[in-house]
Amino acid sequence: MTSSSPSRWSIHRLLVLTGALVLAPVAGSAQPESPPTGQAVIGFDLSQLDADGLTGAEDGKRAIDYEYCIPDTASAEAEVRAIDPSVRIMAGSRGRVGCMQGEVLVLGTTHQPDFRAVLHRLAGLAYVHRIEQAYFE
Repeated sequence: MTSSSPSRWSIHRLLVLTGALVLAPVAGSAQPESPPTGQAVIGFDLSQLDADGLTGAEDGKRAIDYEYCIPDTASAEAEVRAIDPSVRIMAGSRGRVGCMQGEVLVLGTTHQPDFRAVLHRLAGLAYVHRIEQAYFE
């Protein structure tokens, strides 16, 4: 694959954005296959979290904050707020996920009821391409 060729993931993203479904890998893809599910866009390991959405030793448990980009529209904001009560909209910030023009950064936390279901529902939204762990420094 040349540097001007689209990657398998960029092709997948384009097809997701257009509503198409990819059922077969792109020929010559060097990346391992993953199912075309919402889980593919969650960039951290949910198995490290307990039932309360916390990780770490018993005497130092902490939540994981996460970030993702959504279109800068009232309807997208309302949709994610309806799914995730921990949502914080960070207009004007690109975040580590690199929100583009026309998008806003969204932050959330795993320390909430049914956090796994929340993350999977967010990951299933057509306009959420990846959800990454947020690090505050």
